Amino acid sequence: AKDILRAYSDMREASYKNSDKYFHARGNYDADQRGPGGAWTAKVI
Repeated sequence: AKDILRAYSDMREASYKNSDKYFHARGNYDADQRGPGGAWTAKVI
């Protein structure tokens, strides 16, 4: 969940228009790389 929150924080800081899909994908990718627990979190959130 930390990876997803970090991506959300980075998105808010960057405040680029229409960049939410990139940051959402990055957060899910980073969480998924942490193993089965991260993959589950990425799916649920």
